[in-house]
Amino acid sequence: YFTLNQGVFESRPLKHIAPDFSIIFSDRRYGYSVLTSKDKQAFINGILEKKITIEGDFTQVIWFQNLLGLLKKQETTIPAHLKSIGFVGAGLIGAPMVRSLVRNGFAVKVFDKIPLALESVTPFGAVGCQSLEDLIECSLVLVMVNNMSQAREVVMEIVEKRTDKTPYNIVVMSTVSPNDIVQLQEDLNNKDCHHIRLLDAPVSGAPLNAEAGKLSIMVGGDEADYQKIKPVFDALGEIVFYSGGLGSGAGMKLVNNILGLTRGLITVEAIYLGIKKGLLPEQ
Repeated sequence: YFTLNQGVFESRPLKHIAPDFSIIFSDRRYGYSVLTSKDKQAFINGILEKKITIEGDFTQVIWFQNLLGLLKKQETTIPAHLKSIGFVGAGLIGAPMVRSLVRNGFAVKVFDKIPLALESVTPFGAVGCQSLEDLIECSLVLVMVNNMSQAREVVMEIVEKRTDKTPYNIVVMSTVSPNDIVQLQEDLNNKDCHHIRLLDAPVSGAPLNAEAGKLSIMVGGDEADYQKIKPVFDALGEIVFYSGGLGSGAGMKLVNNILGLTRGLITVEAIYLGIKKGLLPEQ
């Protein structure tokens, strides 16, 4: 057992009495192979394959892992036009996304209709807000809510409260209909809100990926706006894919979902066929 305590590594044959978190490998050889692997996915794959078990506060494991990486890096410079990020929706995926942004040096203000949800991000440095009005002075706003109805409500309220007519980006990162996001931009234009520029950037990946900043992000919208915001996407995702005009990110997410669901169904059918032919499931 290896223990890190107040900056000092120790080893002993007994478990620590009350660790904040524990990383447990299936055996010592496997642990050594993961720790020395050049594969960036080795640790996450070990968790998914249940060869690595995490006990305690998993968010601290991610922060510890990233801290080691930061010791090897130079200080990250945040572009002036991204000095403050607004974030709406501190849910299952939203909260670890916020923590990833903070860990990468961004100042983040967060609003959620459920005040209790903010407790999952404020201890890590995000600023909890009581209303959407608190976000209107941010450089841009990321929206990670459950559906298009909620996303539309958020966007319209921000537009209503923001009197500044300078170009302003709002990124809808929820999985929504491509047609709906295009219609929302048209509705904004009809209200003479051409300065509000939407992007759609749905994500793919589990909360574990979001915590580690390793989501896949599919972005649609004006390419110049995309390039301007890209440092934010890079902090959230390992794969950032610009797919074209507004709505194309949402369209790509639908393609992604169909392929994922179909693969799952085909896998079930294939295993069932093997069992019928006398094979064991584990074979």
